Amino acid sequence: MKTPGGDWYDLAYIVRHSVINTSIRDYYKWTVASLPIRGKLLDVGCGEGVFVNYARKNDFDAYGIDFSQDSIEAGKQLYALDTTYKCSLQEVQDKTRITQFDVITSFEVLEHLEKPADFLAEVARLMKKDGYVAISVPYRGKWPLKEFNDYPPHHLTRWTERSLRIFFSSNNFEIVQAQLGSRFGSYRMFLSYLFRVVLYRILGMYRKGLTIKEPSIRKTNFLKNPTVRLLLSRMNPRLIRDMIFWPFAALTFPFVFPWFKGNNLMLIAKKAENNKVVCPVPLSQKGTLIDRSLNYGRHQIKRFLLAAGQYRTVIDLGAGQGDDLMLAQSVNLQADIHAVEVYPDYATRLVEKGIRVHNLNIEKDRLPFPDGAVDVVIANQILEHVKELFWIFHEITRVLPLGGKVILGVPNLAALHNRILLAFGRQPSPLKNNSAHIRGYTKRDLIKFLESCFPGGYKLKAFGGSNFYPFPPVVARPLAKLFPNMAWGIFFMFEKQRTYKNEFLEFPIKERLETNFYVGK
Repeated sequence: MKTPGGDWYDLAYIVRHSVINTSIRDYYKWTVASLPIRGKLLDVGCGEGVFVNYARKNDFDAYGIDFSQDSIEAGKQLYALDTTYKCSLQEVQDKTRITQFDVITSFEVLEHLEKPADFLAEVARLMKKDGYVAISVPYRGKWPLKEFNDYPPHHLTRWTERSLRIFFSSNNFEIVQAQLGSRFGSYRMFLSYLFRVVLYRILGMYRKGLTIKEPSIRKTNFLKNPTVRLLLSRMNPRLIRDMIFWPFAALTFPFVFPWFKGNNLMLIAKKAENNKVVCPVPLSQKGTLIDRSLNYGRHQIKRFLLAAGQYRTVIDLGAGQGDDLMLAQSVNLQADIHAVEVYPDYATRLVEKGIRVHNLNIEKDRLPFPDGAVDVVIANQILEHVKELFWIFHEITRVLPLGGKVILGVPNLAALHNRILLAFGRQPSPLKNNSAHIRGYTKRDLIKFLESCFPGGYKLKAFGGSNFYPFPPVVARPLAKLFPNMAWGIFFMFEKQRTYKNEFLEFPIKERLETNFYVGK
């Protein structure tokens, strides 16, 4: 079956066009946060241009194409976009006067195409050699029911993790990063879907594949009336729907979450070198009842970086896949970013993202910088793994100038769930003896540690919490903001206040601590 074309989608999506969804979807945020480069971006199937507008605000030179003229016009009115066009991929170069793009995105499009391989080949033609493609598709196993619109002519293909991996690998692409959306988001969308079922039945459009018939067209023509559209926009029925569904979803999700998977499959890929098919990286799940991606507090890290002022050189100790460094570069495109990472797979991915990698042991080795040469040091979910805290802070403090910032993120020993566990005689989760964690932290104890070793040396400039066990994200986020001292993770930004004279190395000797801490001798 063939893709029905733009006129068909204008009719099928007339309800959506009447109330434009301007929310920044999770896969938009994930894509922008995960892409290692900025530059010229093309969004294929841009709709009303919500992502094009969002990408522009995040330092991309963004363009968009769609075959629905109604969507293009709506986007121009909403965002004053002058870089979105009704055209095909083959016409892009003529419309934009751009030969190749740094990034090509396509959200919720692949499932509508009759020849996805031809589409991917055309994307590859329009990509620069070192460019990236980012897509999202509905996940086939997301709900216990099949959607009425998940059939031809609306959706022509369905995607699982395995089929998506095989598709990209067999078309000479390497998956750089992949993720499955959250279970809670899937459940919330399911409730929204039930709402749409009722609405589409009223409008006579409840048919497999959104098959359009004359009675449906007559019933929905009133939505094209400018007065009706203005009234709907002012009423904001999407907001009213979310206000009703979110509390209900939060309360009922713990009882139904095993039946829901992530709503979308999201991935970022690049061309494989020398036509070599590369095995993709494992797919990660944002969470079950608990969204564990919040443990890393990326929103707190970005908030701290925005408040850090001007910085040039940034180093991340235990950088993993470089997510925090990408945030640092998104805040300051001129930042010189460095990573300390010993795991070969992570180091390879960091290099692919253009990050300078240093393979060293932070518990014994000197950081490869002279004194006062680093503006920001990041150590996110690292300090709980190390014994040699005095040496590590000696090196951090040595490389920071006066006014330099250190951003720390650690699991919170005083989190609500740990207090409950300890009250019942259970081991707190950050300090289990069969885990990789060997230290525990609270806000007060970490501040006391710094002040004891380096009196007056650091000033706390910002503090926050992230995630709140055992609640889903819709509840965990506001609770962590209101009660950061009981959040799963605690995050700090300290500023260096005075000249450093090896106080961290002298402290264990002066206090005669009966442990053989490494002090560089």
